[in-house]
This record gives sequence, structure tokens and C-alpha cells, in this order.
Amino acid sequence: MSFSNISFILNKPQLSENIGACARALKNFNFKKLILINPKPIFPNDKIIATSVGAKDVIKSSKVFSNL
Repeated sequence: MSFSNISFILNKPQLSENIGACARALKNFNFKKLILINPKPIFPNDKIIATSVGAKDVIKSSKVFSNL
């Protein structure tokens, strides 16, 4: 089953840890596309990378938009 056409969207995430944890969860289930809408923390940052634990590729390929 291909997951390449599925994207996960976080709208206005407030904590770096939430973004990192979400990326880790996506990686655990073999998803790769994360979209962030107007994140409050600077993206990417060290907390996001640290919390993502092995999902750095998901963070690096994430797209950031200012609004929906």
C-alpha cells in the first residue's frame, strides 16, 4: 500500500515538541508528508529535531505555509 498521496496537516502548532512527536509518529507508520500551517515556534529548531527521534527526514521534507 502506498502512502505517498497522504499528507498530515498541523494547523498553528504551538510547541516544538508537538511537531517533533508528530513527525516521529508519521515515521513509525511509514508516512512521509507533514504540512505545517503558521507554526508558532521557529521551524525547524533543535527541540523539533530532538523530539522527532529518527524522523529527521520527515522534518526536512516538511512544508510550511502561512495559511490554509
